[in-house]
Amino acid sequence: DFIQTELQDISPNYYGFIDQLVAARGEAFLGPYYSTFTAHILHFLGYHSQVEQRPGFQEGKLNAYYYAPEEFKYVFRKGYRTIPSNELFEVIDTAYPMAWRDIDP
Repeated sequence: DFIQTELQDISPNYYGFIDQLVAARGEAFLGPYYSTFTAHILHFLGYHSQVEQRPGFQEGKLNAYYYAPEEFKYVFRKGYRTIPSNELFEVIDTAYPMAWRDIDP
């Protein structure tokens, strides 16, 4: 409610995207593992980590965590990961460093 005056000329259809942009600019992020909304936030967060050279950017580390089963909870604190070759996650979990590394000339 405190930003309604700022959003009065913006269609509510854009609110989700605005939420993603705002979340990606934070110091840390926590999101659910099985979420494309979270994956998009992580793409933006990863991109900003490269541009701003945040701690761990060279290793692909993000200050991001999953609300998930224990085996997935800290995957972004471990740095670069390989994409699973025979799992459903290769389709829905697209938040890998290759999505934001070296995309600017």
